[in-house]
Amino acid sequence: DEKIDLVKNELKSEINGLKVELKRLDEKVDLVKNELRSEIDGIKGELSGFKNEFRVEIKRLDEKIDIAIQIRERLAALESKVASLIK
Repeated sequence: DEKIDLVKNELKSEINGLKVELKRLDEKVDLVKNELRSEIDGIKGELSGFKNEFRVEIKRLDEKIDIAIQIRERLAALESKVASLIK
């Protein structure tokens, strides 16, 4: 009985040691998860900023294209008037 109790106590001690080690591992995993979430949130913020800058740039280019189209239309109208005056 004493040997059995000794083995039981050793096993309990080992199990408790493993539980402590598992708890440490869980804490490390949680730490890594939090770090990854933080990194991902940072990347999301950067991408959001880039997306907003990109939209502004596209809008600016659209406005320039619209102006170029208007100039082209006016030039075509002037060319047509000049051509009709030359005939």
